[in-house]
Amino acid sequence: MATKHTTLPVSWSNKDEKERLREDASASLSRMLNRAVADTGVNFQLWDALRSKVDEERLFLRAYTRTSRGRTKDTARSYQGAIWALKAGHLPVASPDYIGGSVGTHRQGRAIDIHPKAIQDWIKANGRAYGWTWDTGHGVGEDHHFEYEAELDTMKAEGPLNHGWVQRIVGATVDHKIGTGTVAKIKTWQKAHGLTADGKVDLKTKAAMGGPVF
Repeated sequence: MATKHTTLPVSWSNKDEKERLREDASASLSRMLNRAVADTGVNFQLWDALRSKVDEERLFLRAYTRTSRGRTKDTARSYQGAIWALKAGHLPVASPDYIGGSVGTHRQGRAIDIHPKAIQDWIKANGRAYGWTWDTGHGVGEDHHFEYEAELDTMKAEGPLNHGWVQRIVGATVDHKIGTGTVAKIKTWQKAHGLTADGKVDLKTKAAMGGPVF
């Protein structure tokens, strides 16, 4: 059976692109990011999700230059039988020849690169309950890289959270991304409906809104 992928809202992307994730990873991310924004008071930006080998090659060639020197730095990479050096001002990325670690999970559609730091720190501390781990990111020194492991996800019963649907319910501008402005509207709606005004659309709030809906 072919793996199902979901296209994420363009508003989530820092590049205004249609990022994609495996269906279960997308559902988890949709409900987790609402909590992260509510707790941190900071908006998120998704830098990357599903990547093909062509995407990996494009990212690599943007960040690295071929060199005749030997591999003397941790940031150097081996690609197409040669050594490549990291360009000034760029962050290290894996060689497209490498199919394990973060490269493999991006190609599977169950990894994200996300910013800013406050959101990263929140996912490091809380993401595991939603299935998102920093284990690989930690191992390669990437604060922005997180991977979804379905067997760890304790929140599956909530289903996916349609951010645009929530925005319509609470009277927020509909851009399909729950940010700090939408969280404020959710809190006002929750208070008016006798719910805990925490800005988080959990099962109780979702039911009061008429969900589950995606």
